[in-house]
Amino acid sequence: MTEEKQPRPGSGSPAPKGRRPRRTKDSRKYRDMRDTLQQLMVRDIDDVEEAETLRELGLDPSVANAVGLSVVKRAIRGEVTAVKFLRDTLDDPSQERQAAPVQAMDLSRLSDTQLEALADREEG
Repeated sequence: MTEEKQPRPGSGSPAPKGRRPRRTKDSRKYRDMRDTLQQLMVRDIDDVEEAETLRELGLDPSVANAVGLSVVKRAIRGEVTAVKFLRDTLDDPSQERQAAPVQAMDLSRLSDTQLEALADREEG
């Protein structure tokens, strides 16, 4: 009788039930990259003019603030990707977007004058 070999944990096979899989080399690289980027974002920028602009706005001249200002400038110029980035970054995911409830109105009973008045009120 031959004994079946069980795959070693962390060898690419799923972890046994009830155990977390070991961290892979890729997740460590991702964590290290994230840590490096976080350190870089708090550093002061070298661009003197950009640093002065940030100070005039009451902001620290950090890389993070410079990046944020750059994205805002791009959004103001109409770059859709920048607008979407700002929307997604600033959107509070804890608040679900819910459409206001729509009330049905029976407009068939209204006169033309009443319909025109209703349309004018909605436009104003």
